[in-house]
Amino acid sequence: MPVRHVARGIAAICAGWAVLGLALASGAQTVDVELASKIIVKIVMLDQDLLKKTGGKLEIGVIGSPEAVAAFTRLKGSAIDKDASVSISDVIAYESMPPASKPTLIFVGEGADPAVVTKYTRGNQILSVTNVATFVERGVTLGIEMENNKPKVLLNLTSSESEGLNWDPKILKISRTVR
Repeated sequence: MPVRHVARGIAAICAGWAVLGLALASGAQTVDVELASKIIVKIVMLDQDLLKKTGGKLEIGVIGSPEAVAAFTRLKGSAIDKDASVSISDVIAYESMPPASKPTLIFVGEGADPAVVTKYTRGNQILSVTNVATFVERGVTLGIEMENNKPKVLLNLTSSESEGLNWDPKILKISRTVR
């Protein structure tokens, strides 16, 4: 076999490994939506104005993740807090930002552009959340990442202020903050 064919074969294998590595690396940036959705709804309870804003009924908008729609829908109707004063009343999948509807929060999935979503959430004082860690650095307020095989809360302080959130200071103890 000529050296040139062997070199091409090795190059093809290396290229395949590189593509696989990129796919695995991009997957590593996200947290399973089932886990992320459960953590997010618990963390939302740290918004000190949540009951005043929602009357205890959370409406969750999702853009860019059919899996997140399914995960949040499975939580629909169940109490989030111990005294059952807060629950998910509706989960809505959006193709683009809604012109009139104002959900309690918008989940920004892998298939969404965080810049478009955060422009909307900041303008309408709506919490933006995600399971894509890099989106928090790009302006989404609350995210979940994996650190040492454990979920970790990410909080963008600048975005949080822009979206008008009034967090319980406890959130700072359980999250890694970015600006």
